[in-house]
Amino acid sequence: MLKITLSQDRAVNILSTSGSIEDRDVPALKAGVGKLIRDGKNQVIVETSEGRMPEVLIRELMQLDLLAREMAGRLVVVATNAELRTQLINFARPMTLEGFASRDLAQSFFDQMNAAPLGPISGAVASDDTDPLIPMGAPPAAAPEVAPVVPALAPEAILPAIPAGAPVLAAPSAPAPEASAAAVSAAEEQLVKLKAEIRAREQGETGQLRESVARLENENKALVDRLGTYLVERRKPMNEAAYQARISELEEKIEKLLEEMGQADPNKKDGKS
Repeated sequence: MLKITLSQDRAVNILSTSGSIEDRDVPALKAGVGKLIRDGKNQVIVETSEGRMPEVLIRELMQLDLLAREMAGRLVVVATNAELRTQLINFARPMTLEGFASRDLAQSFFDQMNAAPLGPISGAVASDDTDPLIPMGAPPAAAPEVAPVVPALAPEAILPAIPAGAPVLAAPSAPAPEASAAAVSAAEEQLVKLKAEIRAREQGETGQLRESVARLENENKALVDRLGTYLVERRKPMNEAAYQARISELEEKIEKLLEEMGQADPNKKDGKS
């Protein structure tokens, strides 16, 4: 059974889970994290020690991270289990949801984010000669500054002469930070439009369902009225005039029989015993 606890460390809200995370737990986690972000608590850590996470939950956390970014915040995952970190790294390329191996690394990430101006968002980077799982997107440790020792060399040794007519290769150009920021902004705008389209489609389907229900109710009422009329008509004879004539004939016969019985027994007719 999944248990969720909420704590706070400085400006960061930490939502910790214990127990396996199932598909049925996704709505509760989504609602809890979404409420934190909408209440202005837009620096959130989701911490778990489980080895797997439902893919639908990873998608929801990525969307909630976009919502937190719109409010100048972030949502990150602390995955203490190496298997879960592997799942997060392989889920999408590039992986925009930051992940860390410990709470201290995630807290350091938020401390640096709060201290420095916002820059372009970079995904997690893995190296072959280091553990690719610890951490994803963690800021590298600053190396100590050491004054370089440069021996005195002749200019020809430092930069050899280039032969005449040799092709000159241009250095590869790095993507401009403005282009990365524009791409992220365009993706966020597309996500907002997609949400609006889904909401409009849901509202249209709801209106159609209401119209269908109202039409079916009217048809049902008409059928009930027709059934009542049919039952009333079934009680009437097919030839009512002939039926009434037959009844009158029987009544006349009964009256004649009663008269004949009274003539045959005058005592009874006079009321004598």
